[in-house]
Amino acid sequence: MVTNDDVVDATGVVVRVAIPAHVSFVGANLPSGACAAPPAGTAGVVACTVGPVSAGAFVGFTLGLA
Repeated sequence: MVTNDDVVDATGVVVRVAIPAHVSFVGANLPSGACAAPPAGTAGVVACTVGPVSAGAFVGFTLGLA
């Protein structure tokens, strides 16, 4: 979950999650946006663009890792 505790809207919100080499990104459940991930079986960062988050609001999402 991403929360915007500010009084202004946040635009272009990106969440980055580091994953170790023995874990693979399987997919994501986002209300909008998309994710980019390293090749399966390699270490790296999953970066998900979740879009704008209004002031005082939150966006929930899940990442699938295996």
